[in-house]
Amino acid sequence: MRLVTARFCALVLSCGIALGAANSSHAGYRVVFLPTPTVFRSFQAYAYGSSGGQQIGFERGNERTFEHALLWNGAANIAVDLNPPGYGRSYGFGIRGNRQVGEALPIPTTEHAILWQGTAQSFVDLHPAVATDSVAYGVDDHYQVGFTTDNFTDHLNAAMWSGSAESYVNLGPPFGGSVAYAVDEGVAVGYREAFLYIGYRWWVSWHAVLWRGSRESMVDLNPLGWSYSLALGIRNGEQVGEGRSTPRRHRHALLWRGTRESVVDLNPNPGMTSTACATNGLQQVGYISAYLVNANAAVWSGTSTSFVNLHNFLPRGYDSSFATGIDEEGNISGYAWKPQRPAEAVLWRKIR
Repeated sequence: MRLVTARFCALVLSCGIALGAANSSHAGYRVVFLPTPTVFRSFQAYAYGSSGGQQIGFERGNERTFEHALLWNGAANIAVDLNPPGYGRSYGFGIRGNRQVGEALPIPTTEHAILWQGTAQSFVDLHPAVATDSVAYGVDDHYQVGFTTDNFTDHLNAAMWSGSAESYVNLGPPFGGSVAYAVDEGVAVGYREAFLYIGYRWWVSWHAVLWRGSRESMVDLNPLGWSYSLALGIRNGEQVGEGRSTPRRHRHALLWRGTRESVVDLNPNPGMTSTACATNGLQQVGYISAYLVNANAAVWSGTSTSFVNLHNFLPRGYDSSFATGIDEEGNISGYAWKPQRPAEAVLWRKIR
């Protein structure tokens, strides 16, 4: 499966460096472990997005005997198998309201971007005729975004759809790769490849960008002087992701509001690595880590000092966790695991 690894937000802490206790001024969370259909005897489960009380992700069987996209209703402890009829495997990545997106494989080596509306039978194959592979990562009320590949270039092309394969728009620049990870009110975010001249050599890097429906509308969000950045989420005027100030520095979680000048560094400690994966326009979620220390799920409220370690709300025994989505009410989706144990899909339900 040719998944762009940046979408699978992963890295953070536990011992050696204090990652921070939950701030008592913040609301607490109740952890819900999301179920998988017992008929499939799932071995692992990952939740990647959250909206309207539902979560999207996928389950994986023991030794990868199967992989199916799943839709959860966390409050009701319900899981719906979204795998399209006739497709071998599927993965859910994005959700907004009653729409979900991801990918499915009609044959073992080909990826097709997929749009669902709550059931496996509702699927729409978004794969354009000009593409060899396609994946959808983000969705809003009208649009879907992700990437395509083709036989004419050797890179990924950021893509936008409006509900059908025929609506496909290539957002990518003519030269270099690009991916769109999320969309809100028709504004998409992701990255484009950039080229740096360092030490008498050219290096390929990534710049966070946003698009407003066309290739020509692309806005570069990379902070001035930074060597790398990536935008992973957008909602209500906020964009989130990660970046490095120099090639050898730690990755820092970043927050923007439409321009590179608006960037806010969310990293809570200079010795940490952090990534922000999603936002609901008020809070940002992702993960933090430190050298030789496991990942911990994290939530921010617009500043580095507002950081709350979500890992502290998990039962004892879990050593890694990641927050990947947040809904309108502040409920957070992600996954966690114990040492030498498979991943479990998690919902951090906000206590009002």
